[in-house]
Amino acid sequence: PFIVNRHKSDGTPVELQYVVNKIDAMWCDHQNNYAVPCGGNLASFSNHEEKDYSDQLIIHAYKETATVCLGGLQLVNRSNTVEGPAAIAVEGPWTWIDNMTEWWGDEFWGLNSPSNALYRLDDGTTIEGEHYLNQHKEGNWGDALGCTGDTSEISRGAVMLLPLDWKENPDCVAISDNFVDSLD
Repeated sequence: PFIVNRHKSDGTPVELQYVVNKIDAMWCDHQNNYAVPCGGNLASFSNHEEKDYSDQLIIHAYKETATVCLGGLQLVNRSNTVEGPAAIAVEGPWTWIDNMTEWWGDEFWGLNSPSNALYRLDDGTTIEGEHYLNQHKEGNWGDALGCTGDTSEISRGAVMLLPLDWKENPDCVAISDNFVDSLD
């Protein structure tokens, strides 16, 4: 596998690998119900080589490009007031969920992204804005609704970063039928 080296908050080194989960789910479901039980997180990138490998793995898993959840999110300043590139500075910093990787990749934001759009339900209720990272089929990034609301139009696969021994974890093996972990 393509091995990624990170350091935990205590400085302990950890080796990880990218894994595509082809199950359609929302961002929080991928993070909490698939990545965490396997000992990992949704994917982070620290350079072009890592992102390029992830892109290749997505194409291998789906036989084409696909929209997927990645491990980026906004933790603060989620006011939903500014759209487009200015939102990166005004709406708050983006970070990787793994807390091991410095944010990298602003060059990949798509046109008018992040948009921080609010979602309104049929009854007029406004729910959470877009504060979770997706990679679109075209390879560019956009923010998306991730943890609340109707999932029918926003469920998708994900790229995760898991420990090399994830296949030895019974909790992970039990949910891994739709995982793709290599280009073979």
